Amino acid sequence: MIGRLVSRRLSENSNSLTWASRTAKAQPEAHRVPRWIPGKAPMDTSSSYEPEYAPIDLDLLQARVFALEQISKKKDQLIENLRSSYLTLVEHNKSQRKYI
Repeated sequence: MIGRLVSRRLSENSNSLTWASRTAKAQPEAHRVPRWIPGKAPMDTSSSYEPEYAPIDLDLLQARVFALEQISKKKDQLIENLRSSYLTLVEHNKSQRKYI
């Protein structure tokens, strides 16, 4: 008895969902509300956002770029060292194998 009521309610809900989706699809394009995406202005409208001027400190920017280049060089060197050590381990393991 309870199972029939639950299944009836589920079928009623699924029917209402399909009816709602059918009516939404049946609406003409002009009546549809365009989806809003955060951070973007809707199409065919001008954006109300105007960026403010922010002064750029070139010395600080150049120092940061230099620091990032130094960090990337160190990381590249570490990666190359790891790669070469793995290759030497693989070669050592290959030489230790005994083939029948």
